[in-house]
Amino acid sequence: ARVRQAAQGSTAERKRDLTACDGSDLFTAKLAKDTRRATGAQLEKQLVQVAAWKDRLFRGMRQEHACGKEVIRQRWSASSLEQLVRQGLVLADMTAFERGLNFGDPSYRFSCPAGAALPKRHDFSVGSMIIVSLGSPMSTDATEAMVIRLEADAVICSIKRSLVNKPGSLWRLIALNNHSRYSLKESVLRFADAAFQAREVQLIVAGSGDVSRLNSLPPRLHWRLAERFAPLQVNASQSEAIGSVERQRVSLVKGPPGCGKTRFACALLEAAAKDWKVK
Repeated sequence: ARVRQAAQGSTAERKRDLTACDGSDLFTAKLAKDTRRATGAQLEKQLVQVAAWKDRLFRGMRQEHACGKEVIRQRWSASSLEQLVRQGLVLADMTAFERGLNFGDPSYRFSCPAGAALPKRHDFSVGSMIIVSLGSPMSTDATEAMVIRLEADAVICSIKRSLVNKPGSLWRLIALNNHSRYSLKESVLRFADAAFQAREVQLIVAGSGDVSRLNSLPPRLHWRLAERFAPLQVNASQSEAIGSVERQRVSLVKGPPGCGKTRFACALLEAAAKDWKVK
C-alpha cells in the first residue's frame, strides 16, 4: 500500500490521499505538525509497516515475559518461603472470603491469620497485579489477580475466574508484574490489529505539539458540560479532565480502581453525543 504524491494536488485531493492507504499494512508513528501543508513525500516518510512494528514489539514483549518467568522461577527455587515472606514478595497463610463481583469479575478478601497484620514493607499496592496460589506460582492452581484495596490485615483482589476455595485452604499472594503486563499488551495489540483490518482510514493525525497554545484554548465542552450535564454527577477533577481531553487528539485516562474512570468516560461520551449530535 502507498500514499500517492499530493504535492501538486488540491486540498481535496490531498485529503483523499490521506485515506488511500491500507491500514493493515501501514501505521503512522507521527505526521507533520501541519498536515495541510505536508506533501505526499513527507507523509510517506512518516509511514511504517504495521507488521514490522508489531513483530518488533512482540519480540520485546516475549523477551520481557520470558525474563520475568525466569526471575520468578529462580527466586522461588533459590529462596525459601520464609525468605520471600520477609522480603515482602509473598504473603502466606491467607484465608480467602468471596466478596461478590467487581466490574463483573469475582473479588476476594484475603485475610491474614488471626491477630496478624500485613507487614510494614511489602510489594503489594492498589492496582498492582499479583499471583494467587495454594503453592508455587508455577502450579496449575495459580491465577492472576489485581489488588483493588489494602487493609491493615487483608488484601482485596479482583480475579478473572472464581477460586476453588475449599474449607481450610491457605493461599499465597505472590508479587508479580511481568505476566500481567505481557497479557495486557498482547490484548491491546490483538485488538488494535483487528481494528486496523476493519477500518478503511488508518492514519493517526498528531497534534501541533504546541502545548502552551493548547492549554490556552478555552475548554468549550467543559463549560457546556458544567451547564447542561450536571445530572451526570461529574466532579471538578473529572470535569477538568473532559476539558483537557477535548483539546487532544489522543488521551490516556488512568487511575486506581474506584477513582471514577468509567463515570468520566460515560460522561464524556454522553456530552459529545448530545453536543455534537454524534450517534
